[in-house]
Amino acid sequence: MPRASEMKQTRLLKMIGVGNPSTGKTGSLVQLANQMSDFNIKRIIVADWDDGTEVLIRHIKPEAAQEVYIETFRDQLKPQVDGSNPIVVGSDTGDLSGLKMKMAWARGMQMMNNWKTKDYDLGRALNWGPETLFVCDTLTGMGDAGMNFANAILKKDDWTGTGSAMGFQDKFVQMCQGLGCHFILFCHIRYMGGGGVISVVDKDKIHSHTKEVDSNVDGTAYPSALGRILPPQIARHFNTQLSWELKGTKRVVMTKGSEKLPLKIPMNLPSELPQETALVTVFKELLK
Repeated sequence: MPRASEMKQTRLLKMIGVGNPSTGKTGSLVQLANQMSDFNIKRIIVADWDDGTEVLIRHIKPEAAQEVYIETFRDQLKPQVDGSNPIVVGSDTGDLSGLKMKMAWARGMQMMNNWKTKDYDLGRALNWGPETLFVCDTLTGMGDAGMNFANAILKKDDWTGTGSAMGFQDKFVQMCQGLGCHFILFCHIRYMGGGGVISVVDKDKIHSHTKEVDSNVDGTAYPSALGRILPPQIARHFNTQLSWELKGTKRVVMTKGSEKLPLKIPMNLPSELPQETALVTVFKELLK
């Protein structure tokens, strides 16, 4: 094993950014996109699982927009006549062969194998290097796509479908964290615990157990992944985790965590950064 003095520091940013909706996570990419050449970044590739990149499209400079590639992955849902949960359009026809590769989850995986459209060809994700910044926006929307795929294609109910989709999420994050490019994963916040405990009956209707109740404002804050096991595990893949927050009407990015919101960053930065320039500051410090 090499000594610590002999090990090279990584010059790749692998970061998870957490924050409630409207705290400016996607908007933080604007200034970074406009200055990407300062960091030897030639292109930014965005996997948009929320259909929420309008702020990026509106505000990046035209010359930078030429090197920002956005692909949106969203399933179309329709209501059911019996009033039960909406389902993916086409999933009730009996012929799933044509539907499978049209679904958001499958299309997202296809693109990772070859990020190619009629307008451009960016190759396989495994071949991307430090000239590329890959952004997944957000983990929450990706989880929705995984659940839709599990329900419609694998024919899982919500109970077993959640387990399958959790596996999708976890393996996707591991795959992206291992890429040779910069990687940012945006997530919403999910609070776990903070609401006491209740007694619930298991699926078999025979056995009961106590269950911790989640609160929307209390408990410990984690990335909004599926299930209860995965949210506390997602951050283990990253050396950097920052938080996007609203302070009054001001959007800020926090670098120092708390007991309720664990954060981490292997750099010396102020505890609070302006949202508009936070990612630029992080890249400057990373590439010193």
